[in-house]
Amino acid sequence: HGPFGEDGQIQKILKKNNIKFTHSGLSASKICFNKLKSKKVIEQNKILTPKYIYLKTKNLDENKIVNIKKVFSKFIIKPIKSGSSFGIKIIRNNKDFKLLIRNIKNFKRELKNHQEILIEEFISGRELTVSTLKFNRKIEALAVTEIKTKNIFFDYKAKYSKGYAKHILPARLGKKEYNQC
Repeated sequence: HGPFGEDGQIQKILKKNNIKFTHSGLSASKICFNKLKSKKVIEQNKILTPKYIYLKTKNLDENKIVNIKKVFSKFIIKPIKSGSSFGIKIIRNNKDFKLLIRNIKNFKRELKNHQEILIEEFISGRELTVSTLKFNRKIEALAVTEIKTKNIFFDYKAKYSKGYAKHILPARLGKKEYNQC
């Protein structure tokens, strides 16, 4: 998990040494591990994605947070290159906002190994996901899955601890919404 495990570096070594592997290749892993690159690919393909602001972590301060709050009433801060929901901070109300302002130095310390962050508009709703596979050079969507978590969001604990998340497959959606996904 995380850098070197999910960012394409292992695939690069395996490919260089002609070792076969399953899962995503070097390019897909490298793009998907970088949230900013992923968003650009998503936008190029005209897929809906939350609005966002790119920022160097060193520039994150109280003034920036206040200005971001003017743009997005609710938002998420996340490192650009990280996995398993590491470093995610969700600001959904004034209590969360004031807590972030009060603890901005501690939050920046948590992100000391991350030079870049993404601030995204927070959109509440159901957690739905659709995986894709390439068959005979054609990309095929698999079933829509709904993820229900006991936690505030699908965080590290919900992903890797028994009983904290439930995957409903196929997701219980109307035909129109299912096909839209």
